[in-house]
Amino acid sequence: EEWRGSRVESLPITTISIHPKLGVAVVVRKNHGEMEDVIDEVNMRCEWMGMVNRRISLGAKIENVAWIGDKAVFACLDGTIKITSPHSTVVESSQVAASPLFGVSPLGESKAVLISHSSLVYYFNVDKMIILKSISLGIDSRLFSLSTLGECVAIGGLDSIWILNGEKEKKEMRLGRDTQRMGTIVWSVAFVREGVLASGDSTGRVSLWNTKTAIRITSILRHEADVLSLCVLNGKIYAAGVDPTIVVIEETSCEVWKDTLTKRVVTRDVRSMSTWGNAVYGGGADEEVFRIGTKPSSLSVLPIHSHNRVKCEGVYALLTNTDHVLLWNTCNGPSLVAKIFSSHHLPITASCISWDGDTIGISTRQSTSLYSFNGSEVSKVRGDLPSSTILISHSSTIFLVSHNVIYRMESIAGEVEEVYRLDSESLITSLSIDDSCSTLCVISSRCSSFRITLPSLSTAPSSVSLSISLPVLSSFSSSSLFILSSYASSADSQCLFCILPSSASPSSSFSSRSFFKSGFISCITSSHLGLLLSSDEESWSILSSSSQVLALPSPKGKSTEREILSLGVHDNVLRVFSTRSLSPSLLPFKTKRFGMQ
Repeated sequence: EEWRGSRVESLPITTISIHPKLGVAVVVRKNHGEMEDVIDEVNMRCEWMGMVNRRISLGAKIENVAWIGDKAVFACLDGTIKITSPHSTVVESSQVAASPLFGVSPLGESKAVLISHSSLVYYFNVDKMIILKSISLGIDSRLFSLSTLGECVAIGGLDSIWILNGEKEKKEMRLGRDTQRMGTIVWSVAFVREGVLASGDSTGRVSLWNTKTAIRITSILRHEADVLSLCVLNGKIYAAGVDPTIVVIEETSCEVWKDTLTKRVVTRDVRSMSTWGNAVYGGGADEEVFRIGTKPSSLSVLPIHSHNRVKCEGVYALLTNTDHVLLWNTCNGPSLVAKIFSSHHLPITASCISWDGDTIGISTRQSTSLYSFNGSEVSKVRGDLPSSTILISHSSTIFLVSHNVIYRMESIAGEVEEVYRLDSESLITSLSIDDSCSTLCVISSRCSSFRITLPSLSTAPSSVSLSISLPVLSSFSSSSLFILSSYASSADSQCLFCILPSSASPSSSFSSRSFFKSGFISCITSSHLGLLLSSDEESWSILSSSSQVLALPSPKGKSTEREILSLGVHDNVLRVFSTRSLSPSLLPFKTKRFGMQ
């Protein structure tokens, strides 16, 4: 755990995979030691920010992930594969190999190809959960990377690249060694188009291959260390690795490839890159997801916002990390009050703090625990509550969301009562409550929003469906419901919608330009002053009950590198909880081989 001021470093990103149609990303972060890796399911449909739908806990160490149809398939170091769906809580598991699985790639809509540490290639049917066949590439071969295009499979290993196509065709392309002792490791392979393959290796080279003739077309050396990740967008190759410089390579004429762009985006290793839409998304040891657009000037770090990571209530702020929460007092300058670990140090899926700071909730995949805080000491009250993905404490009432079910407790020691249940194919990704604690706004994983009026125990819940494009966050003011949509092509597009209590359709809408000169809305929360809004460029404003916009002064030395996590008002004082990302460094980095740092 590394501290820089009041900021706690998170875990490095090892792999990213984005569903090409849904725009849902799976971001895997490597945990310490034998602790299970942390997996976030992120809605990437908004280009200026990502919204964390939920945190998935698989109890395993993950090496790679890929989308097979509408299922996310994880290759684990214990030789198993785990399969999840963005609309289901069910986790399927199958033991494929006795050795670690290093890679997984799609082969159509229902099949996958996997590579293992024992030099075996497995063809797996995801729907039937059976191994179709296995192929050995040699006793002494070691496999590190995998890519598919149609029925053609490319595998990167030690000093070699194998091409498998159908039942009979099998080719091996050999790489040379710079030194006799150290072999050349192919860390990444990616198909550019049919018949052309790109590879990145431990010498820092990006090579282009003709897969039909098994001949190397060219080799480009622009990195000073291992190339760990490759991806292809619109015919262009994006390469990065231990040398975090992003190098863009494109074909200038027939089979003539040159690097056309070199840009430093992050400071440390880039472990994985994936494409979606007209952009490349990647991550690595800097813990942040970066976005590379179609223009050289659109290289940026993408802030990932989550509704359950930070709560700023009254004078207290709760910051959620992997296996612990930090309780801060913001009254007389930020000061750390308490550090509370989760049960068995499991990854935290949700956390909450009451407005007065008396109650703290921490949830994992096994259970939810509640703690009381008297201003100086924290004590555990109960740990028998169901596992939840969202926790909200409203006055003395506590709401828990367990996948697709909403529960309510009238007090910290009260009984758990089921309030509402969505259909089994949907997950609840966001929940907000009005001041009177009588109306809920629910946003599901199927991009639908519901307004629920809490009934007495003898009547059935009534819900009103709201038709809002791609809703991600909601918040109640004293008189209205506001929903933030992720669909906005520009700062002038309508993205914030106001719905009156008696209506099912928006009465008014706002664009980001209504509140900020530049940037998009990234966070909304209610207060007695009005609706608080923050942008992705470290600016904030207030929308009053009379629809007047009050622009608040930004801090001196305006910076676009802050990620505003939460806003809150107490005693007419605005409290902003934020972190600052690291600027890309031009200092030399260590050029040791990857895995030996």
